[in-house]
Amino acid sequence: MTLNSKSLWGMIRLPYVLSYIKESHRIEQQQYQERIKKNPKLKLPPLESYADYKEAIQIKNYTSYKLGEGLIAANRAGGGGNCFICSKPLWLKSVG
Repeated sequence: MTLNSKSLWGMIRLPYVLSYIKESHRIEQQQYQERIKKNPKLKLPPLESYADYKEAIQIKNYTSYKLGEGLIAANRAGGGGNCFICSKPLWLKSVG
């Protein structure tokens, strides 16, 4: 989102890029669930067991992470993803 928001062409392209990423993520999640059903040993360990867990907690405070969280929340609320793109930059100015 941050890369595409720097130009007019990027802003026009942004909804298409986001929908492509959402669809590819959905497909990857379906494939992962199918693999786990066949072989439960492939299930990923809990996040706390990774070596960079503490770094990941710090990254949650970054503006780009919060922007992504807001977009996901708006999308789950139902169709608010596109309105979120227009209204959120005001929020970003106050954070960053």
